Amino acid sequence: MVNLRLVEPATFAKQAVFETIDQIEASGYRVPAGTKTDGATQPRWMIFMALILIWTDLFIVGWVSLVITYLVPAFGRYVVATIVHDHLLTSNNGMSRHDADRAMKKVLEDLGINGFWSDLMYRLVRINSKLFSWKIG
Repeated sequence: MVNLRLVEPATFAKQAVFETIDQIEASGYRVPAGTKTDGATQPRWMIFMALILIWTDLFIVGWVSLVITYLVPAFGRYVVATIVHDHLLTSNNGMSRHDADRAMKKVLEDLGINGFWSDLMYRLVRINSKLFSWKIG
């Protein structure tokens, strides 16, 4: 169980931001209490793209994008992996974004998240990492 405290409420433009109350350890990574996270980031661009595509000739692609966005809610069994990922990206540890993404996949696997879901989340994180500058808050 992960204990979180709300830091910034959600708005139309961005997800809520929380901070960890306790230290978290997973797969050899230590995340200090007070680390900020937004859970599994659901990029707003993907939601808007999906809604636009639904009203074009590419409506099937739009629906698929929308379904994928909501198949992976911000918080779930995998929240520890997303918190580790957020910590690795925001701490001054010299780790590359790609290595932080791979670390998240390792934590997902260690948590027992099956291959399909851990692979899906990893691929979505890689796409978002390649397309946009990432930050919390």
